[in-house]
Amino acid sequence: MSKRGANPYVDVVLHGLEPLRRQIERVEHVDVEQLLTIIGIRLHRQTLRTFMMEKDPWGRPWKPLKPATIERKRSSKILRDTGRLWQSFTWRVEGDTLHFGTNVEYAPYHQFGTKHIPRRPFLPLDESGRLDLPQHYLRQIMNPVMLAWRFRK
Repeated sequence: MSKRGANPYVDVVLHGLEPLRRQIERVEHVDVEQLLTIIGIRLHRQTLRTFMMEKDPWGRPWKPLKPATIERKRSSKILRDTGRLWQSFTWRVEGDTLHFGTNVEYAPYHQFGTKHIPRRPFLPLDESGRLDLPQHYLRQIMNPVMLAWRFRK
C-alpha cells in the first residue's frame, strides 16, 4: 500500500513471506494459486475483523473518536460511517501474487494517519507500507493449508 499513492493495494508474493514459506516447504505438491486463494480469503476475513473489533491487526485498539465527531456522526463506530471503506476490500490471485486492497482513495490516510487523522491500521502493514503479518494471521492462514494438504495425500 502506498502512503500517498493512488493505489492502496498490497501485493502478497509468496516469496516475501519467509515464516509462511518455511512451513509451506514442508508440504509436498503445493499449488501456489490455491495457497494464495486461501491467504486471500483469510486476509479478507481478518481485515473485516479489524473493523468490527476496532483494533489494528496486532490487537491494539484504534484511537477513539473525539466527542465532537461522535456527536456529528451520531455514532461512536470508527471508520464505519457509510461502510464504503470496510466493504471495498477485494483480492485476486495472478500467478504467484495475491493482490489485496481497496480502491477507496482515502484508505491510506486512515491506514497511516496524517497530521489531522489518527493512524488506524486495518491492513497488516508496517509504517513504511511493507507487509508485516502478525503471528495469529500466520496461524489463521496455515491451519487450513496444512489440513488441506494433509488430506490430499
